[in-house]
Amino acid sequence: MLERNTTPQFCIITPTKYLFYAEQSDMHIVLAHLVDTDEEYAKFYAKNNDYKIMDNGAFELGESYAPDKLVELAQKCKADAIVLPDYPGKKAEKTIEAAEEQIMDMYKGMNPVIAVHGIVDKYRTYYVTFDSLD
Repeated sequence: MLERNTTPQFCIITPTKYLFYAEQSDMHIVLAHLVDTDEEYAKFYAKNNDYKIMDNGAFELGESYAPDKLVELAQKCKADAIVLPDYPGKKAEKTIEAAEEQIMDMYKGMNPVIAVHGIVDKYRTYYVTFDSLD
């Protein structure tokens, strides 16, 4: 399980061609659409023993993968956590409601993560992990 600390942890998100940059980090956000379509990318992360967060594809594809497909992709690359389905550009309540509906059913043995989107001076995404589902 990810250790709690007070400093931000950054992940390098890279296309397959530049995966060697990802080796500089011990925490990774893995892109679902690349695990789904790029065998080299999927195998790289499946062999990697660092902490991996499976992103849900919402930003790249315009909508999140279906929960069952997301779990399948997370298992394929041996992810430790999954980003709950989110809705960039929509009201936060939509993401929160979706998380409440799906959190108990879909993440068997994985840590759920919520992507918190906000607009301050430009678009930003923050990831928040849960220690338990109690």
